[in-house]
Amino acid sequence: MKTVGYAQFAPVFDDRDVNHASIRRMAEKGEAADLLVFPELCTSGYDFIDRDELASLAEPFPTGPTSLLARELAAEYKTTLVIGYPESTGGLFYNSCILASPDGSLANYRKLHLFSRESKIFAPGDAPPPVIDTPAGRVGLMICLDWLFPEAARTLARPRMDQMRASQGFRLGLKILGFICAPLAV
Repeated sequence: MKTVGYAQFAPVFDDRDVNHASIRRMAEKGEAADLLVFPELCTSGYDFIDRDELASLAEPFPTGPTSLLARELAAEYKTTLVIGYPESTGGLFYNSCILASPDGSLANYRKLHLFSRESKIFAPGDAPPPVIDTPAGRVGLMICLDWLFPEAARTLARPRMDQMRASQGFRLGLKILGFICAPLAV
C-alpha cells in the first residue's frame, strides 16, 4: 500500500528562501510518504499584484531553484514530491507544479483553468493534465480550479491513473484563507 502525505503550510509571500526552508523541513518530516504533495504556489505565496511582481519570483523549469530543490529532496528522502511554483518561460508566466521522482526525473504541469485575477498575470496551461508513472503509482496532476472541470479529470482517468492530486490555495472573496492539498481520487 502506498502512503500519501499532504504538506500544509502558509507560504511567506515574496520569500522563496523561507518557503524553500519550509519545504525542506516538511519533506524531512514526511519522508515516510511515497508521495508528498505541497500547496499551489507554495514557493512564492499567492497574492501577486501584477506581472512585474510575479516576474521577480517566477523561475524556469527544469533549471530553476525549485526544480533543483525538488530533485534533491526526492532523491534524498526517496519519495515523490509535487510542489507548486510560478514558472517563467518565453516571456510568459504559468501557475505550475513540479513532480519530482526519487530517480531524479522531473515533470511539469501548468494550470489550465485560471481563477479570477490569475488570468491577468498568468497564461493558461498549454497541455492537458499529465499522468506520470512514479514509484508511488500513476499520479495525475491538477492545480486548484482545474478540478471543477470534468474534462480535466476525464483526461487523467483515461490512462488509468492510480491517484489524482490537486495543489490548491483556498480563497473566500479576495482573501486567501489557507493553502491546502486535496486528494481527489485514489
